[in-house]
Amino acid sequence: MAHPGGHGSHPARTGWLNAGATLVAGVIGAVATLLAARSGNLPSVVALPTTTITVTQTALSTTTETVTRTVTPTIGSNTGTGVAATGNSGRTYLVDLQPVDSSLEQRVVDFSDVTYPNSLINLMSGCSQTGPVDYLVPGGATQLVAEVGVTRDSLEPDSRVTFQVTVDGQRAEPITAQVAQHATLRVVVSSKSRVRLETSIDKNRRTNCNTEAVAVWGDPYFS
Repeated sequence: MAHPGGHGSHPARTGWLNAGATLVAGVIGAVATLLAARSGNLPSVVALPTTTITVTQTALSTTTETVTRTVTPTIGSNTGTGVAATGNSGRTYLVDLQPVDSSLEQRVVDFSDVTYPNSLINLMSGCSQTGPVDYLVPGGATQLVAEVGVTRDSLEPDSRVTFQVTVDGQRAEPITAQVAQHATLRVVVSSKSRVRLETSIDKNRRTNCNTEAVAVWGDPYFS
């Protein structure tokens, strides 16, 4: 039987003892965990910190380089529709040379649907005709080539023009052409120093100052 004013009942003391035991156990557990952490042996229930690393990658840029090459075709000199070949290796056009004395007029001329852009012309009349024109032969040249003829727009339809080449004083075989006619002229110039180009029209066609015919040296060149 409990006495009034006593220190409490037996169940109360038992609860107090249990609480104290729990507190002591908690303290012991905390100390044990701290000691384990210092020794490097963490309990399996303790999670290691996780570090997240974010890596940013920059994509490489691929640049495509386009190389454009320009190719110039070689066109035949007197076949089909086109332009007579110019600027070919081994050719020296007379339009690029300085004549010794007088000079012919440079012009673009069409013969049989072929364009000769580096032509030399002589306006055949009693007042404006150019006399003989001399050129020095470039070193290494073996021949002089030209497409000679008379243009279709000549005022005198019956005109006949003779094309004469003289090499170091020796005359080569001449070519005579009528209006709208043309032919290829080739003259050997190996080991020679000078050539002379000369055009002449029928004497009876030179009685006035009109240009009765236009004589053409089509793209003349040394090769």
